Amino acid sequence: MTHTHPTDRWRQCLQGRTGVFSHPHDLRFAYCLYVPPPAPGQPPPGLVVTVHHSLRNFMECRDLFSDFGQRHRCVVLAPLFPINVRGDGEADGYKYLREGDIRYDRLLNEMVDVVAQHTGCQAQRFFLQGYSGGGHFVQRYFLLHPQRLRALAIGAPGQVTLLDAIRRPGGAAWPTCRLSSASRWTGPRCAACRCRWWWAS
Repeated sequence: MTHTHPTDRWRQCLQGRTGVFSHPHDLRFAYCLYVPPPAPGQPPPGLVVTVHHSLRNFMECRDLFSDFGQRHRCVVLAPLFPINVRGDGEADGYKYLREGDIRYDRLLNEMVDVVAQHTGCQAQRFFLQGYSGGGHFVQRYFLLHPQRLRALAIGAPGQVTLLDAIRRPGGAAWPTCRLSSASRWTGPRCAACRCRWWWAS
């Protein structure tokens, strides 16, 4: 009887619409993927991250972006940030990036690094999308990590963080916001919430 090495079995799961993977750095969290077919001789695929709303529809988010991922050769990562992670019934912590000692922006960065390692996708800069509760997350992630993003799409966030004139710690200026420029909204419509991508650079 031939046995397949566990690592090989895991890699066999990284095709098309995947199952749900536990996040290796913190098993309370998880994610699913879409992985496009191999394309020998082509550059590595890009990465799209789509963040669920308050009902945690992360697999639906992945499915909505699968066609986009296939057409544009992008891996699609849909994280799951569960309700009641700390046993206190909290449902909204991920929207504000911090919940007790949990930093959701750092969790996403770790997931991106793991996915890049196992799929070979280009993840230094990626596309980020979120609707409703996911829009909360995306807007605040952008404020802290603009250098990680190629483009972002935010749909119907219930609350946003507004900037004041104070610079970030260390003296760095906040990213320049060009949302008032119509030319910034000429990108394709987001597959999930139909808002337009805002190119971050």
